[in-house]
Amino acid sequence: MKKRFLLVVGVVVVIVACVVGVIWYQKNNPGNNTATIGENGDCVIDWSQAYGSNPSNIDPELKRRLCLLSEQTGTKIIPNTGYRTATEQQALGDELLRDNPDYYRDGEGAVRDGQGRLMAEAPGNSQHETGDAVDVNRGGISGQFYTDDELQKAGLTNKPTVKTPSGPNNPAIKKKEPWHLTLDSDYTE
Repeated sequence: MKKRFLLVVGVVVVIVACVVGVIWYQKNNPGNNTATIGENGDCVIDWSQAYGSNPSNIDPELKRRLCLLSEQTGTKIIPNTGYRTATEQQALGDELLRDNPDYYRDGEGAVRDGQGRLMAEAPGNSQHETGDAVDVNRGGISGQFYTDDELQKAGLTNKPTVKTPSGPNNPAIKKKEPWHLTLDSDYTE
């Protein structure tokens, strides 16, 4: 009877220790799937659907402004992708190449579609690798994007960038990526 009691107590202690360990790990792990930001913990960015790793590597000011966007629009921020390592950037390009037969890597290592438009930067050139960009659909709904006015009020931008090399037979094309959010350097509070 005493052995059985000690066995039960031992099992309970192990279970409690495991639960406490899991809770501590989730709270303190920098790769946690959610990041709570704000003075009152009132902004939650849900990273559970994000491609890439370690949301703690995202610029803290970018996270703050994403929270401002969430507050101003009444939407939840659910990034598709945030910080990526060079290895993850390479894997993203490889996946695009595998899934799209007309895509190719240019001389710089970036992935382009059959018309020469940039689909993924080469490893080492992506703003995602420095934590300076987050791809977000409005409220986590594919194909829904925040307006320029909403982004501007929160100090964010999705300004167009040159996406194809210019040349006599290939003029530069500016492509706006409405999901690719970065800090707006012109923003003042």
